Amino acid sequence: MLATMPANAQRIDSAYFKALLREVRIARVDTEKIAALNKVAQYYNNKFYIDSNKTNLHKALETLGQCIQLAETAKNNEYKFESIKVSAYTYLALNDTVNAVTAINKVLAYRQGQKAFEKQLATYLYFARAAYRWSHNAISINFARKGLNAAKTYKISTYDVPLKMTIVLATVDMGDDETALRENANIIAYYKNKHQNLARAYFNAAGPSRYKGDLKTALKYALLSLKDIEAFHDTVESHNTYGELALIYQALGSTEQSIFYFRKTLAARDRMLMQDRFRFRTLGFIIKGLIKLGRAKEGLAETIAYEAHHPPTTREGKGFCAQNKAYCYEALNDYTNAEKFYKQAVELVIGINNDEIEGSAYYDISAFYIKNGMAIKAQQYASKLRKTSLDTYKNYEHLQFQIDSALGNYRSALIHYGNSQRAKDSLFNESKSKEIAELQLKYETAQKEADIKMLKKNAQLQKNQLKQSEHIRNLTFGGVVLLIAAIALLYNSYRISIGKTREINEKNLSLSALLEEKEWLMKEVHHRVKNNLQIVMGLLQRQSSYISNTAALKAIRNSEHRIHAIALIHQKLYQSEGLALINMREYIEELLLHLKDTTDADSHIVFIKEIDNIYLHVAQAVPLGLIINEAVTNAIKYAYPNGGQGNIRVTFSNKAEGKNELVIEDEGVGISGTVANKSMGMSLMRGLTKQLSGTFNFTHTEGVSIHIVFKNDHSEPQGA
Repeated sequence: MLATMPANAQRIDSAYFKALLREVRIARVDTEKIAALNKVAQYYNNKFYIDSNKTNLHKALETLGQCIQLAETAKNNEYKFESIKVSAYTYLALNDTVNAVTAINKVLAYRQGQKAFEKQLATYLYFARAAYRWSHNAISINFARKGLNAAKTYKISTYDVPLKMTIVLATVDMGDDETALRENANIIAYYKNKHQNLARAYFNAAGPSRYKGDLKTALKYALLSLKDIEAFHDTVESHNTYGELALIYQALGSTEQSIFYFRKTLAARDRMLMQDRFRFRTLGFIIKGLIKLGRAKEGLAETIAYEAHHPPTTREGKGFCAQNKAYCYEALNDYTNAEKFYKQAVELVIGINNDEIEGSAYYDISAFYIKNGMAIKAQQYASKLRKTSLDTYKNYEHLQFQIDSALGNYRSALIHYGNSQRAKDSLFNESKSKEIAELQLKYETAQKEADIKMLKKNAQLQKNQLKQSEHIRNLTFGGVVLLIAAIALLYNSYRISIGKTREINEKNLSLSALLEEKEWLMKEVHHRVKNNLQIVMGLLQRQSSYISNTAALKAIRNSEHRIHAIALIHQKLYQSEGLALINMREYIEELLLHLKDTTDADSHIVFIKEIDNIYLHVAQAVPLGLIINEAVTNAIKYAYPNGGQGNIRVTFSNKAEGKNELVIEDEGVGISGTVANKSMGMSLMRGLTKQLSGTFNFTHTEGVSIHIVFKNDHSEPQGA
């Protein structure tokens, strides 16, 4: 049976491997790295499938170990158990069935715990197929049956056919063809009307029928398999079915049809990751067909080109490649090269434990020698032939007839000739040929009927599309009319809108001009107020020069400072862009600088300032400025008597809920509570705090500390 179980369609070239390693290097998170490492592990597994080098499997397990560790660190169970599942496959390839079963049972238990029953059934199928691939057939059957039992419990039928088909394949591999074919027939009988993909089951039935010479039944099942492949878009089984059809048509002598399906087989296998022996053997069937049609030169060019594009790496692949060249050289009468490549093919396939491949090589070289009159050499190879099907039996008997005739063994030759003819008659009796032709006609008729249905469907579709086009045309015409009306309305609205916009813009320009004029007027007012206050300060300073009374002089000086504090506010207002808000950081800095210059000429006081970038309305800035002026002036004068050194700390900061906090404190000699409460400055500060709707606290235990908290009276955001 020409059937394969291909590996996943993944590249195994060095460029792809380098790209995978780069994916691992640039992975930014654990999940990306795990996904990339899983691809690397799959690469190693697939590479082993091609070259049988077990080093690849050990590398795969090492890589999967990294995946599992990373997944555990990331606490990602999905990645962890997917990696364990792939490791189970790898253990099977290494023939380590104990670790394989242990690993897959962990995955099955995890899926059971998750109640992810679909994924659990998929895991049973994955492991059963993997066990079959690596010829652990008892394990394959065991897990496929467990999967079927679980599917029955969960009432999920999706996996029934593929699980049962895996049991059939494993049973065939164990040599129990009778049981396998019986179970295969049961699957077909039960599921054929249940809309299930039975392509593999039909394929399994076709091969044995061909071996027995029942080409009618073989063709029936092969065509049914092809029908399901097309209906279910099955790209996995297509190459097997194409190959079986090609072999059946070859046995029937339909060379053109045979080549057609062999080419489809080769194209499908080129798209899959597959051992090269399957591809080169398929190419060999194409070459023999071309030779039969008298196109040997074309066949030689094709085999050389294919070998250059897909160099063989295994003994079987190299053997088939040599065999294909030998066919061409023999057909071109280049017997030296033909013998050379036939011998090469035999040497390459000896001992590979495949009767069909070895038999093909022995038959070909025997036929070559008998054709060239070397009967003894032909007999040496013919004696090693095994008859694997009625078709090969027919060929063997005819070859033996030719050898015996050449050697003069006429009695034996007649027996072999009779056997050959009976086998030929069994394959090609008139009734069977008629039935096969009818079967082929039925398939072609069904195909034509399907094509006619498709054409009718397309015609109806075109008719519907035409109606729809007319409907769309009418709608489009109506839409155009509505669109024109809408455009007219929009244009009219646009003209009205333009007029209104022009009017609004003119008013906005007028308002902007008025606003700008107002701003300049306000700045002028602030400027004049500031100038007037400076005139008042100048008058006070002039007045103080004529006063000798210390108390009066002191009062005038205090008034000067207070007036300066207010004047500074108005200066800031006419210098700033805004006309209502004062940047208190800049204001306090300048106020403190002025007080230091006018009251601390000897610089014995150090100001420590912690001032946030706060903006206050002028209504709050004036009283706050007067409070700072009063508190700092008193601290400079009384905290450090007799020119003592000291610090004055001024803190102004934002607090929660839109509150501001002002703290002015010194480390000086302090002041008694009685004196403080009776002073004008303290009364002034309390009154100003009340004006701010704030709280005023005064402590005098170690130095003096004034603490004021108040809310902003505007909703504009504070500076950062």
